[in-house]
Amino acid sequence: AQGLRAEQSIVVPQLPPASQVLADVMLSHWPISAWQPQLPAGWTLRDNGDKRELRNASGKLVTEITYLNRQGKRVPISIEQHVFKYHITIQYLGD
Repeated sequence: AQGLRAEQSIVVPQLPPASQVLADVMLSHWPISAWQPQLPAGWTLRDNGDKRELRNASGKLVTEITYLNRQGKRVPISIEQHVFKYHITIQYLGD
């Protein structure tokens, strides 16, 4: 069997669910075509320059991902989650 499984051993009320953080990281790496069929009705996921935006059915920004062109590849460097109010900065170690 293939896929990812998330398990949160320690629950801290101030932290977002581990599965939400994992979903946001996956959202930053996987192509939009893989996500379109998974989105709730009316939600949009679009790339615009160095940004990827996930918006709900009302058009409100849910997640904003910033990319950088690194060695000819578009890689995520930042994820801003507006619903759960957290920010992830992605650093790449070595090449």
